[in-house]
Amino acid sequence: MVDVGIIPADARVELLEGRIYGMAPIGSLHASVLTALAEVFFATAAATRRAVVWHQNPLEILPDSAPQPDLALLKWRDDRYRDALPRPADVLLVVEVADSTLARDRSKLLTYARASIPEAWLIDVQAKAMTIARDPSPEGYRSLTTVTGVASPLHFPDLMIDLSALLN
Repeated sequence: MVDVGIIPADARVELLEGRIYGMAPIGSLHASVLTALAEVFFATAAATRRAVVWHQNPLEILPDSAPQPDLALLKWRDDRYRDALPRPADVLLVVEVADSTLARDRSKLLTYARASIPEAWLIDVQAKAMTIARDPSPEGYRSLTTVTGVASPLHFPDLMIDLSALLN
């Protein structure tokens, strides 16, 4: 659609299960939380070449879905996915930071589960809590845990993220 001029090249949209959605503007609280989390992941996972930190970039996870999570941890590749967007097998974790977009971000969890993404985090900045979704199935994630303290990604159990420090 971009190639034929239906959607402007600079439009902030994402494709989810065959539907195109406009993306909400990013506010300061959302940006601040995302930046703090990205700093932790860059300093730990990327700096040690354990994962590529994919920051607000698209994933090609289903034939009809190319979401743009706020952040994703991908299997390490020296080329940082230069020649092709990451596919489901490349994705270790997706993170959505929700301020004004909580309902839409919750629905994205189903898309991630259908693509067999092993883990998704949904950070609700207003509630100062995070949902950790694991064990994907076509019907959604079978394990949903709400956390307000410290959490670790499934693939990086040694990496401790203090949610209260991110949100306060």
